[in-house]
Formats: sequence, structure tokens, C-alpha cells
Amino acid sequence: LDFQSVLGLVHYKTGSDQYHSSTIALEITLKGKIASLLLQLRYIPWLMSPPSVTQAAPGAFAESVTNVRILSWLLLGALHATQPCLPVPIECSQHIADYIHFVLAGFADQSKQSVVHMSALFHAFHLCQLWTVYCEQAAVSTDDLAQKAFANVLDFWARVTPAIL
Repeated sequence: LDFQSVLGLVHYKTGSDQYHSSTIALEITLKGKIASLLLQLRYIPWLMSPPSVTQAAPGAFAESVTNVRILSWLLLGALHATQPCLPVPIECSQHIADYIHFVLAGFADQSKQSVVHMSALFHAFHLCQLWTVYCEQAAVSTDDLAQKAFANVLDFWARVTPAIL
């Protein structure tokens, strides 16, 4: 399997197939720092530009929930990988918090009949938990990242908590 077909499986398959998400996470991490950044920009370019709560386009909510699900799969794969890997840079904490904030803010505006509406909170809170564990794992795996990881997870929760309350 090549990287793009595995990513396609993550997009369309909702089962608990940890092998594919671990493969993606490892491939992004093992490519080296510059190649890893290029893979991130190629396969998850939306991560660096979260939607604005004030200027939401039609369909942005459903797309954001999909992106939150993809991030959850990627983090789950990284946490289940046999080698330590960080496919999503710790510095993306602010962008992930913005996605969570967008989903939480847009939740009330969605139709109660929608499947996306019903699962949006689950996926948002699931990503919050996974991001926290991911940052803690990064802090344990290397001493260089310890301070940065804890600072970013604290900043993440400082941004997300007001949206929850």
C-alpha cells in the first residue's frame, strides 16, 4: 500500500483499523523532518488554517468534523505505533484547539436530525483526549520536547475550556 491509498482508507473507513492509522503516523514521522513537513502540508494542509467561527462557509461544520476525525485517527495511530512517532507537530496545538472550538461553537446551529450533529461532540472530545495523551507521550519520549509538550497541552486546554463551558 502506498501512503495515498492508506490515507484514502482512513477517509472512508470508520472501523477500528489501527494498522492503517499507525502506518500513516509512522510514514509521516520516518520520512525525516523536512519530508515530514512536506507530507503534512500535502496530506493535512487544512490543519494550518482552521475555519473561522465568525466567517463560516456552508458545509464548513461537516468538513471540520471530518478533519477532527482524521486527526483522531492519526493520533490514535501514533499512540499505537511500536516506535515513538510524532506525525503532528506539538506546535499545532493552537490549530487543533481552533478546530475543536469551531466544532463546539457550531454544534448548536446544526440540525438535531443530522448524523454529523449527533457525533460532533463525541469526535471533538475524543480529539481533546487523544491530543492530551499524545502530548504527554511526546514529553515522555524525548527530553527535548518535555517542556514544549506540557506548555502546549496547557495552552490547548486554556483555549478549549471556555468553548466547553
